[in-house]
Amino acid sequence: MKATVSKDGALSFERTEGRIVKQYCPYQEDSFCGDWCPLFSIQECLPAGMIISLCRKEYAVEPQDFTDER
Repeated sequence: MKATVSKDGALSFERTEGRIVKQYCPYQEDSFCGDWCPLFSIQECLPAGMIISLCRKEYAVEPQDFTDER
């Protein structure tokens, strides 16, 4: 799984067929997950990679599959 945090802080994941899609917020209609949310965090846990914590779930992403454009 590949993940990206854009220049404006929005979180995106690679979905099927290589499409990159912004992660929607389950609590606010028409809003995306991102670094503005207090429930969003990224921790570096080597050698496992990056742990992306959202309000409901955590995702483990290998370092080479994570891009932070901020």
